[in-house]
Amino acid sequence: MICPNCNSTKTITIYKNKKMPYGLNLKEKTIDIEVEYCQECKFIFQSSAYTNNYNKNILELYKSYTISNMYNFPNTSQTNIKALKFISPYIKDEINFNILEIGSNRGDFLYLLKQKFTKVNILGCEPTEFKELKVPTINSFFNKNLFNTKFDLIILRHTLEHIKNPDIFIKDLEFIQKNNSHVFIEVPNLIYSLNNFIEDFTPDHVNYFYKDSLCKLFNKKIIKIDDEEYLYALFSNEDKKYESTSKIGFEELFINFNKNIETLTNNITSYNRVIFYGISNFYLWIYSRLQNNLKNKECFFIDDYIKDDNLNNLPKTSQIKEGDLVILCSSNKDIQNKMFNKIEEKNISVFFPWKEIVNV
Repeated sequence: MICPNCNSTKTITIYKNKKMPYGLNLKEKTIDIEVEYCQECKFIFQSSAYTNNYNKNILELYKSYTISNMYNFPNTSQTNIKALKFISPYIKDEINFNILEIGSNRGDFLYLLKQKFTKVNILGCEPTEFKELKVPTINSFFNKNLFNTKFDLIILRHTLEHIKNPDIFIKDLEFIQKNNSHVFIEVPNLIYSLNNFIEDFTPDHVNYFYKDSLCKLFNKKIIKIDDEEYLYALFSNEDKKYESTSKIGFEELFINFNKNIETLTNNITSYNRVIFYGISNFYLWIYSRLQNNLKNKECFFIDDYIKDDNLNNLPKTSQIKEGDLVILCSSNKDIQNKMFNKIEEKNISVFFPWKEIVNV
């Protein structure tokens, strides 16, 4: 496929996952995911997303993207607090300071921001149709023509990885930026994910960023950047070409990533009882991948909030038995660790997707 970032034809396929359900609210429809690496500009993207059928399905998914409703409002997660601390030094608590968050979901982050900076103007832009919103929100996909004002700060938290043709999207941001404005980005860090065997290759993720690819895409002056589990980056609207000198062997990283998944998947066959801990999106995806290895096994689920499995109709259990395999159904390492710490049983195995199986 032609690279959507630089139009090069020098791309190679580095990841595949067949018949992956789109998500909780679109579980009947599946996609054969393919991820490609551009050898020219080093951009990594989901080539299977560039179809009309994908556009139709993903629009339907986003309209009902309410997974955040399982958390109390406002969600004071560690990532929300870290992001707030990251950008706070660059916010002026003044009545003419305008802040826009694109992909604001139900508005948790803007609400927390407004609690700290009471004078600023906040606005969200979100396609999901929430029943009640506690921050001013335009219920729509982003379009530069929606706005008759300009902004001092634009926030994109776990949004840019969902945007096809991100170079066009970033150019459109310039139309709604004031002079001396900033854009704050938070996205999954591909290098961290591959090294820690975290599954970020989901139907709704169409771009996979690492520090160099993110900075090269923006080509703006970098004010501040953190290169950790997630990339936190603050850019000014001053043009500045980014030159990278690092060389990352993505082919080898992906080979190791895929081999680890294959090894762990095959190890499932040695267990008689399998328990899935947590039944949200990641449960849907991991069950889909493992189902051929689950034949003739007793399968159950446990969940701290949900009573019934409406996805695969597994029975709920409150008892983990000796010899069981417990699969932690989350791609978030903090949530995995919290799940693990709640397990009190001994002589069982715990599966951290896709890193390892730990004997307890």
